[in-house]
Amino acid sequence: MIMKTKNPKKSKEIKHKPWKLAYVGDEKISHDVSIVSRTYNKESCEVRTFSNIKDFSVDINSENTNWIDINGIHDTEVTKSICEKVGVHGVNIEDILNTKQRPKIESHNEYIFVTLKAISYHSEKETFVKEQISLILKEGLVISFSQFPNDIFKRLKSELSVENSFLRQKSAGFLFYRIIDLVVDGYFNVGDQIDNEITLIEVALDNNDNEIIEDVYWLKKELLYLKKAIYPINDIVKVLVRTEREIFTSETVFYFKDTLDHCLQINESISLNQELVTSFYDLYLSNINKKTNEVMMYLTLFSTIFIPLTYIVGIYGMNFKNMPELDYRYGYAAIMIIQFVIGAAIYSYFKKKKWLSSVE
Repeated sequence: MIMKTKNPKKSKEIKHKPWKLAYVGDEKISHDVSIVSRTYNKESCEVRTFSNIKDFSVDINSENTNWIDINGIHDTEVTKSICEKVGVHGVNIEDILNTKQRPKIESHNEYIFVTLKAISYHSEKETFVKEQISLILKEGLVISFSQFPNDIFKRLKSELSVENSFLRQKSAGFLFYRIIDLVVDGYFNVGDQIDNEITLIEVALDNNDNEIIEDVYWLKKELLYLKKAIYPINDIVKVLVRTEREIFTSETVFYFKDTLDHCLQINESISLNQELVTSFYDLYLSNINKKTNEVMMYLTLFSTIFIPLTYIVGIYGMNFKNMPELDYRYGYAAIMIIQFVIGAAIYSYFKKKKWLSSVE
């Protein structure tokens, strides 16, 4: 392998290049940005909503855990301001704003950065909804960035509203784990929906539904996206399991191991479903080829029967003057009988060879 040397001047230019912060995403965002802060301990949970980024503040201390939930990353100024106030690097701010970003984890001296893909099924639209979730973990502080208004964290918010709940008794590291675990649990719901789609496709294939190929293509595309979104989470959770940072207790690391097991199950399920969808596509093509062969068999049968008949008719259609059979009294009847016998003989031969079994 040829190693390329770095150009010192170019490296210096890149290092000092200001970060270009811009929202990257296909979706048209119209909702307002929501900033909600939850400061909690065993006894209490204070919820604050910030309507103006200038009013935003966070008090980090050893007695409380802070969760800042930002919903709507399309406003770059809001995202930038919050991240800069807590000391997030410009590269990670870019990652938060880029919804095309691959799931990843970065461990810095002051914080841990993780970005994930949350996926859910929209029953009314009959489609999967994809959303990027980014997390910042510092001592006593968790910041979550999500794209759309949703209830993905509804369970956590309900737990925090209960006095002396299990979640309230834990540190920021445990809250960080719970958010990741919620995203992973959502994949199981998506997997169940995919299983339902696969069952419907199997039934349609059994009924020779030719329009099912569109569903097969759609499911194949969705499975590919799911694999790209879910597979990297294995590596993310592995890093968290092996971490030795004090922010994670041994109990939290143990829970991460359970999440890792869930990730492996989901990836195995996706791989299996991809193989099934590929087999559906092959089966569909096989059915198409079978139908084509049946049509060709019919055409071959008719062609084989009519070729000798056409030959006979062609001979007596040449209108030569000296053709004795033309004056034969029963010539027409004889030719018709001969043609019928030839056709029946060819059909019987095909039948005997079982070449017509697929047609009939």
